[in-house]
Amino acid sequence: IQDGIQCFNKALKLEPRLVNAIEALGLAYTEIGREKDAAKCFTQVIELDPTNQSSAYYLGNLYLNDRNWVKAKDCLQSIDFGVSQSHILECLLNLDRRSEFELHYTKLRDEGYCNPLIGGIVTHAQEFYETKFENIFCDNPISFVQLGRVEERDGFTESLRNQLIAYHNRGSNDYRGQNLLHNGSQSSGNIFLQNEPFVASLRKCIETKIAQYRQFYGESRAGFLTKWPKEYELYGWMVSIKDGGNLDAHNHKEGWLSGSFYLSIPERNSINSEESSIAFTHYGPRYPAIEKTFEKKVVTVKERDICCFPSSLFHETVPFKSSKERISFAFDVIPRPL
Repeated sequence: IQDGIQCFNKALKLEPRLVNAIEALGLAYTEIGREKDAAKCFTQVIELDPTNQSSAYYLGNLYLNDRNWVKAKDCLQSIDFGVSQSHILECLLNLDRRSEFELHYTKLRDEGYCNPLIGGIVTHAQEFYETKFENIFCDNPISFVQLGRVEERDGFTESLRNQLIAYHNRGSNDYRGQNLLHNGSQSSGNIFLQNEPFVASLRKCIETKIAQYRQFYGESRAGFLTKWPKEYELYGWMVSIKDGGNLDAHNHKEGWLSGSFYLSIPERNSINSEESSIAFTHYGPRYPAIEKTFEKKVVTVKERDICCFPSSLFHETVPFKSSKERISFAFDVIPRPL
């Protein structure tokens, strides 16, 4: 990323109005957590090209991260890029504009929108408004959590596992700025695109588990299964967490099916057997607060376990105390635009 930033800045010295380079620089700044610098880049692109939808989308996402729902809605209202129109639904929920929320959701449903962002919003909105909405992505996603195993006989040997951990520890592709992650690090970019010896075997194992997941739930009428993308890519990254750390609750708005493959799990405290587990809930942490107890499903994981679930489902890690790192390989099935 740092090499990319240097190249973009060099390009902009040669051509200061090069819109693609300005936007790319903004994306690089976003990746490493320099949001203010990123916002300046996206704003500059929009000033140079008011019809540019992608920079308006990226700027809107920065406002979303700051929970500035009014400015985010203003940025996203007139564009249809990425999941921009689904984010409008998120803004309306947070602004508690129920009638507008219901109208916009009906519009999205009727126009065939289906993505995990909508799914997560609607599961929360059902509790917030105490009203049953048809969830076009997945109703009750917590019931679609599946735990499996990746053994050596599946083709991912202990040697490959150690290579993957070593790859992450040496920071070969930079670490990503991640404000949800405490006392840990997350790799940047897509590991499946790297030319490393473990990639082919890892991809094969993950694709096998995805196929098994779809077969297991084959008779379900949930939208994320009946509308499974015809074309998709696998996106994978590493997450390591040290003593006392954790990953806060979130979901994967641009995924479809998400998963975690566990490479290293700390020993658990006999008093708290849930340490370093993964926990699931329908409660969206950045959506309006609700005075009620939500169902929470805690899945205790071991090394070589693999946990798959709909990308709309909010999930977090349980903090732990140990000198051993918690290391996992996370992945998303991401639809390709048709």
